[in-house]
Amino acid sequence: MIQPYTNKYVRLALITFTLNNLAACGSNNENTAPNIQVSTPQFSVIQNSQGTLSATVSDNENNLEMLHWQQVGGQAQAVIENPNKASTRFLAPKLPGQYQFRLTAVDKQGSQSQATINIEVKPVHEFAEPALTKLMDSLYKMHQPLIANMALSVTFNDLDYTWQGATGFANVKDQLKMTPSHPFRVASITKTVTAAVTLKMIEMGKFDLDTQLSELLSDSDMPTGYQVADLHEHNGVKRGGEITIRQLLDQSTGIKDYISYLNDPMSPDYLAFDSALKGTQQNAQMWNPKDILKDMLDRKLTRDLQSTLGEHHVYSDSNAVLLGIVLEKIGKAPLHRLMEQLVFAPLAMDDTFMDFHEDNKGLAPVDHYYIFSKESHEGDYPEYFYGNHNIPGIHMNTSFAWAGGGVVSTLEDLTKFYRAIHDGTLIQDPQLQAQWLSWKIPTNEQGSEFYGLGLQSAIGELDSYDTQIKMIGHAGSWGALAFDFQPYNIRIIAWDSQFGTEAHWMFVEAVLVSLEEVGYNKNF
Repeated sequence: MIQPYTNKYVRLALITFTLNNLAACGSNNENTAPNIQVSTPQFSVIQNSQGTLSATVSDNENNLEMLHWQQVGGQAQAVIENPNKASTRFLAPKLPGQYQFRLTAVDKQGSQSQATINIEVKPVHEFAEPALTKLMDSLYKMHQPLIANMALSVTFNDLDYTWQGATGFANVKDQLKMTPSHPFRVASITKTVTAAVTLKMIEMGKFDLDTQLSELLSDSDMPTGYQVADLHEHNGVKRGGEITIRQLLDQSTGIKDYISYLNDPMSPDYLAFDSALKGTQQNAQMWNPKDILKDMLDRKLTRDLQSTLGEHHVYSDSNAVLLGIVLEKIGKAPLHRLMEQLVFAPLAMDDTFMDFHEDNKGLAPVDHYYIFSKESHEGDYPEYFYGNHNIPGIHMNTSFAWAGGGVVSTLEDLTKFYRAIHDGTLIQDPQLQAQWLSWKIPTNEQGSEFYGLGLQSAIGELDSYDTQIKMIGHAGSWGALAFDFQPYNIRIIAWDSQFGTEAHWMFVEAVLVSLEEVGYNKNF
């Protein structure tokens, strides 16, 4: 903002006016005005980014009294960090255009000089489009031949601008080029969608965050031979009925994960993978919620737990399954229909759906891969397990992913979804909305990573930079992520089509470094 002269300088002006008049009456000493040399008389910066106003100021009589930068031209106000220094940073306005800044130097005799700098504030897309496209292409090339396709987006929330990019082949066999509108499996980002449905039902008054399962489920809802109490056993004590909605959302139940990442031959993912590789996928089991719940109980994933309720975060898709079962009972509809009614339709997420549990909306999910190597999987596995397998190509039935990982979406739809989370248009109750974004429990010993109500978050710093970065969103195992990053106030959604690769995270880091270097949206 433009800083007015303080009263100090008003008084200074009166004093120097008097001294000048006295000097004119009886002194032959001549005073010269200060000399100003600006470093760069004109340059450009990106809108909402930092630049530097720099000049060298000298005075022959060595009696310099005051320096002052002020903005004298442009359609919006910039923020000048320290207007009374010869060199200072400024934050360019959000509005692109031509801007002018003037430095005034005044000596103790009241003599003054001025110099100006002209700055063009350029739209962020002139920086983002070439830089982000080049970065995407570089990462895709670097990770060949593992990655079939990439889809990336960066939203500059303060500027209401989104860059989208895609590369590779959506369908490798047919050499169908990938586009930003192609759908992909978002994996565990689904947990945030399931959380959104849960919070919508809380907003509707169906239950609250601390409602216990004993109030929502009865033993008749359980697989034959099991009771609600069996859902949690620690030190021989069964407390399944005391599990709360909050504990399912923040994953502090301690229940083990029914997805084994191919470590358990009896797990749904192992069975589905094995069936697909054998070519018997037509006989593969279609997993419904009660099948998954029975599998969890039969494999004793709720017994002999290492922690009591609410004590520690233990990441587990099993929590999402229990949530989904509750939502279906209370909402009297399948989970995918509740997602459509409460989230997808209101937000116009027209290309988002629950894979295998309903028909595709438009195109099927793009090709993506799971690499199975002897180095990363110790044990006795069939030889045909090894290799980099195209999951859609082998027709693997992943219906077991369901509430914790079964959603298919697009860059555009995920952008709508996470925008609604942060601007409060999805959950409109202010207290519930605040809890959604603030509730969290630590997931590491350093206290830098957290899990909340279906949202992951972390704080940290980029290497070689001291800016504290805060991120909130969710990641998915198929190479997907969707996070908002502060202090830049941007949203990055990334997909790289390969289980376990780091290309999407490398994209994030490179984007943040670029924004750090230009000082995008950074306060002083």
